Amino acid sequence: MRRKDREMGFEFGLAVIDKSVYATIAVVDELGEPYAIPISTVRVGDKIYIHSAKAGRKVDLFTPNKPVTMVFVGEVKVPELYSAQELEVLATDES
Repeated sequence: MRRKDREMGFEFGLAVIDKSVYATIAVVDELGEPYAIPISTVRVGDKIYIHSAKAGRKVDLFTPNKPVTMVFVGEVKVPELYSAQELEVLATDES
């Protein structure tokens, strides 16, 4: 972290995980390309479990000692882009 005065503690990180709606997990595939997928997670203590089949691309890519990145997403709010009146106009506009 570049600014130590803005660094949040371990407990803050756990709270973010616990409040998350979903997570995205990413790894580099066999061709050197990024591979990222949204996942459901469960945290027990300091371990994070993900839902997965026993076989498949995800299982093949997530091998021991391979770097993985997880991003936890919480408090998802999509802003109202259009008012009800604007939506009515869009719905009747044939173009």
